[in-house]
Amino acid sequence: MILSDSSAARIGTSVVRAIASATASIRSFYVFTEAAITSALSGAISLVKTGAGILRLSTANTYTGNTTVAAGVLTIETLAALPGNATNGRVSVASGAALAVYNAITDAEITAMLATTNFAAGAFIGFDTTSGARTYAIARGNTSQGALCLLKVGTGTLTLSGANTYTGTTRVREGTLTTSTADRISNSSALVVDAGATFQLGGNEAVLNISGAGTLALGTFFLELADNSGTASFSGAIIVPHQYDSMRRFSD
Repeated sequence: MILSDSSAARIGTSVVRAIASATASIRSFYVFTEAAITSALSGAISLVKTGAGILRLSTANTYTGNTTVAAGVLTIETLAALPGNATNGRVSVASGAALAVYNAITDAEITAMLATTNFAAGAFIGFDTTSGARTYAIARGNTSQGALCLLKVGTGTLTLSGANTYTGTTRVREGTLTTSTADRISNSSALVVDAGATFQLGGNEAVLNISGAGTLALGTFFLELADNSGTASFSGAIIVPHQYDSMRRFSD
C-alpha cells in the first residue's frame, strides 16, 4: 500500500503519519508506530524514513534514487526491496536509526551491506523475526564508520551464536533475543530491553550496562555489568530458577 500526501493515515487500528512530504523525486515516510508498503516503488525517486516507528518494505522495488533511514526502523522482507543495498552511497543509516532484515536475507548478504560505508557510527543493523526464529552465527564487529549497534524486532526469537565484538548498543525492542553460549555480546555493548521484550541467557554474559522495562531470563547463568558508575537502571522483570543473585558487577 502506498499512502500519498496525507498528514495522518490509519493502518489497521493504529494511526500513523505515513508521508510527511512528497515531491517529484522524494518520498518521505514519517511513521509513529508501524506501516508497510506492499506495492512496488519505481522511477527516479528517493526514499526517506523518519519517525520512531517501523516501516516495512515487503516487495521488490526498482526506484533509482537513494534510501535514507534518518530515524526509527526500516525493515526489508526481501533483499530486492532495497535497491543498491550493498553499494556505497545508495543507502544511508543514521546514528540511532536501524535497517532491519527479515529471515530471507542471508548472513552473507548482511555482511555485504555492512561492508559498505552506509552505516554511520551508532547506526543499528536490525533483525526482524516476524516470519520465525533465526540464528545469527557471524561474529559481528564494528563497521568502517565506527560503532555498530544491534536491534531485535519482530515477535520471534533471534539467537546470537557468534562471539560478537561490536561496541554499540544491543536493543531488544520486540520478541526474544537469546545467546547460544557464554560471551556472545561485547563487554562494551549497553543492553536495552524494552517493555514486552525478553533477553535470555544461554551462558554467562557481560555487558556494559542494562536499561529498559522488559524481561531478563537469566536461567542458571550470570549477567555481569562492566559499568561500575552506578548509572545503569532496569525496571523490568528478572527471572531466575533459584533464589540467588544472577547479576553482578566485574568488581564483585
